[in-house]
Amino acid sequence: MRDIFTNGVKKMPISTPAQISFPLDIPDVDVLATEQTRDGKFIITVESRQETTPCGVCKQAIPCTYGRGQEIRLRHLPILGRETYIALRP
Repeated sequence: MRDIFTNGVKKMPISTPAQISFPLDIPDVDVLATEQTRDGKFIITVESRQETTPCGVCKQAIPCTYGRGQEIRLRHLPILGRETYIALRP
């Protein structure tokens, strides 16, 4: 923190919000955004880096180029005792 002076008058100190960084340990995933809701829940929005996925019928690799599905939210382990969700589009 540092003190701010305006015309010789000391103002309230300026501080930056505290931040915590932690790994999700989910392979081939990029974190796009993080937010905390009004009720204190954490939402972590992620996107897969995989370019192919196995076909549900024949199991051959198929490209992931047909868009994305509806967003789903998966419950994750709590962060600082708060409910945490991973949001993704399959």
